[in-house]
Amino acid sequence: MIKFLNKNIFKFDNFIPNFIENLSSTYFLYFILSISQFLLIPLYIKYLGLSSFGELMFLISFVNFASIGTGFLSGSLLRMLGEYNAKKDELNFMHTYRLGKIIFIFYSLMFLLVTFIIWNFLSIANVISFNLPNSFIYFCLYFILFYEQIVDKQCLQSINKIKLLNYIEAIKTIYFVVMIFILLPIFKDDFTIWIVLISSLIIQKILFFIFFYNLDIKLKWILTKDNVKIVLRKIFGKLGFGYGIYGIINLVYISDIIIIGFLLGSEAVAKFIIIWKIPETIVLLITRVTSVIEPTIIKYDTNSKSKVIHIYNDLLFRYTFITILASVTYLIVGKYLSFIWLGDEASNNFYHYLLGSIAIVCMCYNKLHSTFLYCQTMFKSLITVSLIELIIKLIVVIITYKYLNISSVILGIIVSSLFYSMYAYRKSLIKSFI
Repeated sequence: MIKFLNKNIFKFDNFIPNFIENLSSTYFLYFILSISQFLLIPLYIKYLGLSSFGELMFLISFVNFASIGTGFLSGSLLRMLGEYNAKKDELNFMHTYRLGKIIFIFYSLMFLLVTFIIWNFLSIANVISFNLPNSFIYFCLYFILFYEQIVDKQCLQSINKIKLLNYIEAIKTIYFVVMIFILLPIFKDDFTIWIVLISSLIIQKILFFIFFYNLDIKLKWILTKDNVKIVLRKIFGKLGFGYGIYGIINLVYISDIIIIGFLLGSEAVAKFIIIWKIPETIVLLITRVTSVIEPTIIKYDTNSKSKVIHIYNDLLFRYTFITILASVTYLIVGKYLSFIWLGDEASNNFYHYLLGSIAIVCMCYNKLHSTFLYCQTMFKSLITVSLIELIIKLIVVIITYKYLNISSVILGIIVSSLFYSMYAYRKSLIKSFI
């Protein structure tokens, strides 16, 4: 066993700094996240009902979907922070961090204002099936805090403090779960959930302050005109444009809950989560490997392309083998796990589990290849492939959703991957190595 681990996992620690500790802490975090979701979903359904639970999940998904307008910022900021850290340029690192935070806060405020106006218009026009909930003000506060802290996370990720970032998020998650188990059975409403979500972000912010101080990360609020121009030029220039377009396409592609919410309503959202949560969790667990190696790929792409190729070649077979093994395991035991988890609410249709197992392979394979392209800023290839992939998926969903209901989204993932993107992503990546 030790020989196997040394050959297949520990060897990566030799050329990817802190690989083992970052990977193990990442899986610890996702273990905490996964367990918390599997514990909380039955509780949500019990005390909120399917419809209110669906609305809650729609709004939480909408927080992530809102980053459709910050793709240019998130990717380019992480890239710049990583480059400045590699060059030990503390001044530009600090300015990029602060300016990014200002832009994220401004964006969150503008997005909420536009959302409020458009949502009310769509509700009046009967385009969307449910109105803004009474807890919308809590949602807004959570939204602003969430986006304000994105740059804090990118700061730690860019200096390869991924283990620390994972532990901070794990503490926040454990706090959230404990408080929900205490308070939700008492108050039995979504207000309680939003208040706990907000307080968990406040705790996370305090932890960021503590660890930034202990790490001696100097993040003063001093911004000079010349450095602001340099950062803004990169964010809104060619680099930022590439990150932005790809980010928008990718977010629309993975926004299954948003698509179902608009097409089929909040109760359909709840039913989709029931059949998709386990496959989605498997995909997230497997693809954590790609998030761990991102800072290293960016670093080597700047200094040594041959090392990027070496990482890919060493990782591909092992990653694919684990993905297929997980897919087959889910196909065999997924139904039983669902019934243990949710009882009568679980799906009894075999094709739900078959579609889920195929989607696991498709999404994991695409994630590996798109990550390498993304970290090498190969945006022409990324945007072309992902846009065609998105169009194929949406066509499949539009054609089939009246017949397959919530399964149409999963079928769209499979068709777009098997008939186009799995081949196209690999072809583009191999081309980038030449």
